[in-house]
Amino acid sequence: MARRQTGGIQGGYFLLGTDSNSGQSALIIGAGPIGLAVLLCLKAFGAKKILISEIAALRKAQAEKFGADAVLDPTQVDVVQKAQELVDGIGPHVAFDCSGLQITQTTAIKAIRARGVAVNIALIEKPISFNPSDFLTGEKKYVGSSCYTPEEYAEVIDAVASGTLALDFPSDGREN
Repeated sequence: MARRQTGGIQGGYFLLGTDSNSGQSALIIGAGPIGLAVLLCLKAFGAKKILISEIAALRKAQAEKFGADAVLDPTQVDVVQKAQELVDGIGPHVAFDCSGLQITQTTAIKAIRARGVAVNIALIEKPISFNPSDFLTGEKKYVGSSCYTPEEYAEVIDAVASGTLALDFPSDGREN
């Protein structure tokens, strides 16, 4: 299946299977099941540097096993500053918030580079707020993504079938 030309991970939606993803960078906030799935997809489709922000020890360990380039603990480091430092001195192209909290939304918006995209893929239970100037000054974008097209499902199935997206998950050491 030919990949769609949609602007890569900067396109804002959960369109990870585009040719223009190769070489882009990402910050994933939250290393639960969805965050780890995002990590695997980004790796499979050629993202150059992938950072994860997570506070839970087991989830941090899983993110490392799944191949994150860096795992940042927001209780220990300033994630915005560290993400910018680690990615070209200007931050990642895109940030995926997989947690859905005020602080994680703010972190996603502030960490991305100018013209970057903050993508919310978390269910947000309480209203959040942000300053529109955070988008204006860097020409940043904010989008939500929770639904997938038949073409996106087909891309993932093709990636698994071809081995591009490996599903040999590392063990966390617990018994089933």
